[in-house]
Amino acid sequence: MKQKVTSVAIRRLVSGAATASVAMTLTSVPLMVFAQDPAATAEARKDQQAGTQAGSQATQALAQAGGDTQLAAAEGGALPKISVTAALPGNTNEATTGIARLPDSVRDMPQTVNVIPHELIEQQKATSLEQILKNVPGITISTGEGNGGQSGDQFKIRGLSAKGDIYIDGLRDFGAYKRDSFDVDSVQVIKGASGDSFGVGSIGGLINQTSKMANLETSTSIDQSGGSGSTYRTTVDSNIKLGDTTALRVNGMYQNGNTPDRDNVKDNRAGVAVDFGTGIGTNTEWHLGYSYLHRDGVPDYGQPTAQGADGIYRPLLEYGVPGLDSSTSYVRSTDHDKSDTHIVSSLFTKKLNNGIQIDNDTRFTFYERDFSSTNPAAISNTDLKKLLAGQNVALSYGAGGGAAYLQRGIGVQNVTTAKGEFDLGPFRNRAVVGLDMNYQRDHRDQGTWTGRVNNQTVVNPQYQMPAGWSLGYGATTRDAESSDIGLFANDRIWLTQQISLLGNLRWDYFRSKYWTNATSVAGGTASSSKLSPAIAAMWEPTNNSMFYTSFSRTYRPVGTDIALAVGGVQSEVPQDGVGNEPERADTVEVGTKLDFLNKRLGVTAALFQTRKSHAYTIDPDTGELSPGFSDNGEGYRIRGVELGLTGWITNNWSANIAYAYLNGIVTEASAATSIGKTAPGVSNNNVTLWTSYIVPHSLLPLPGKLTVGGGMQYASGYWADSANTARMPNNFSLDGMIGYEQGPYRISLNLYNLTDHLNYQSAFSSARAVPASRRTFLLNAGVTF
Repeated sequence: MKQKVTSVAIRRLVSGAATASVAMTLTSVPLMVFAQDPAATAEARKDQQAGTQAGSQATQALAQAGGDTQLAAAEGGALPKISVTAALPGNTNEATTGIARLPDSVRDMPQTVNVIPHELIEQQKATSLEQILKNVPGITISTGEGNGGQSGDQFKIRGLSAKGDIYIDGLRDFGAYKRDSFDVDSVQVIKGASGDSFGVGSIGGLINQTSKMANLETSTSIDQSGGSGSTYRTTVDSNIKLGDTTALRVNGMYQNGNTPDRDNVKDNRAGVAVDFGTGIGTNTEWHLGYSYLHRDGVPDYGQPTAQGADGIYRPLLEYGVPGLDSSTSYVRSTDHDKSDTHIVSSLFTKKLNNGIQIDNDTRFTFYERDFSSTNPAAISNTDLKKLLAGQNVALSYGAGGGAAYLQRGIGVQNVTTAKGEFDLGPFRNRAVVGLDMNYQRDHRDQGTWTGRVNNQTVVNPQYQMPAGWSLGYGATTRDAESSDIGLFANDRIWLTQQISLLGNLRWDYFRSKYWTNATSVAGGTASSSKLSPAIAAMWEPTNNSMFYTSFSRTYRPVGTDIALAVGGVQSEVPQDGVGNEPERADTVEVGTKLDFLNKRLGVTAALFQTRKSHAYTIDPDTGELSPGFSDNGEGYRIRGVELGLTGWITNNWSANIAYAYLNGIVTEASAATSIGKTAPGVSNNNVTLWTSYIVPHSLLPLPGKLTVGGGMQYASGYWADSANTARMPNNFSLDGMIGYEQGPYRISLNLYNLTDHLNYQSAFSSARAVPASRRTFLLNAGVTF
């Protein structure tokens, strides 16, 4: 029996259908997916999800044997001789996209795509989307904005806002909340304007999370973690085979704790995700899923910036103020961020006998949020001098001291896609056509404070709000809705065996509406009808190389990100009587994707430029751009180069390395003095590295499997505003891990920021910055049965 199981595992290992990384890390649960494809065959799903312990044991044996192409005799007899002709997977060029309207693999996409596989997520023990994205160069984060804004996930890709461009399995991840990783299998970051496939938004790219889906194995994995900040976390991943092609997968998570090195910032979470799959591996496959995430935390708006003698604002910590350290926070006892997010998804695939594949994907999301924050504001140079002299000063506030609101909303999306291959004369074609429809509605009740006392000092701030305060809702309401209908088509035509052209075209009709009972801002309706084209030329001189050049365009009309809009700011919501011109982004990219070591190792390189132009609104009196929060109402030109390496350097040694150089300037702004300045949120030099090594028995004859790993993230300083008056310093983190697995049991230790470097996780203009945790640890123990 052991011989048979091991043989199956080896067959999977060398199968050409295995397009994603084999689970070779001891800290990984056995239900791994490196790039989930809902339309994959049963064998491909088994490879992607690495669902059997036997497969893990076979991989371990191969790695610890130093890469022999034949396995030693198993107990009870010798295995048949196997010549390994396929390389160990791990090269993310070969990862499947899992999105029907995209090419089948990352390698076939003529743009930069960063893939963070499940193996890497598990080795790092990343518990949030924010932590996962630290492995992607060129991503920065903005702290929550005032006037009823949010402090959830607000990412920028290459300096361009992507706060509404987060997806799950190719469908929009509606709502404003901070995302956990318990049901995330892998993450893809698609860079550059992507409106030709995804519609409005995605001016700098998008972030796609792939879910953990049911597979045809039965296994349960339980992990318990404890670490800095008195944080305790339990996760369960159970997959049950119900029939020949039917399975159920359940993931659960509970976390209780605090953000390390940040006073009074709790971070409690609980979630469950269920996926029912039927027809798995057949021509008709359907997955029905439900996920729920509850978060009970505190919004952390960080610490104020201070104006130096040179007029530049920097994080207050950079000046060495006595009595202040990275743990100092200005959170009050009234602050809270409670959210509940419910997501129902249906992913259906039908392969017809004529080779055409039909996909129909649907999502419904309902979210609620109860939010209250304290917003510290910048400190003058005069007050900074007092602080440096050992005096204390009163803290300045933004948004009247803090924002508060109750929010609830829904989002619905359906995407129908048909794709297939055909010959047009002597030319081979691969075409996709589809319809994308979505609707969002968001309602907010703004909070009104009575008896709020903004009495904190910069040093030793008071946590407890004095008695006598109250918070009421309903006096001011804000409502927004949006709808989008998109028709898309693309065709890749091979002029020769090596040269092909890819053309994409999408038409979107987008309509948004905003209304409020507030007298300060008028509501209104806006609509746009735009074509988003893309074209690429690809040359594949060998099976291991692809060179490309591409152009793409996308639009982002006003009201696109209604769940994340600050709420009432002129450039973010439609208003009657003013021009509502969509933002536009054009990306040009030239690059290559190369495979080495029998496709075990992938290398990527790209030169690119993105121009973002136009603004949401035009002032009806002056005809000038109307600025809003963040980058709304401004134009940028971002240029750069990005390099990447992923895969297995040897059978024991894996690596994921990326570097991005970015150069951005402001090309349009309401303030003429900002034009020509460095674009905000653009870090010139960005490096991410993670590597792991499975220690072979020949070096250390231990039973089981020992893995060591480590990495670093570096980002050079950047400007936090377009006027270049606020500067963020360099970020650097050196991390390490060690793990051991014996039979069904495993244990691992992760150490983060080993050098105890002072980093900042996010910033907002010249007002504030949020310090990141200093040196921390996480100990994990798990079992699989």
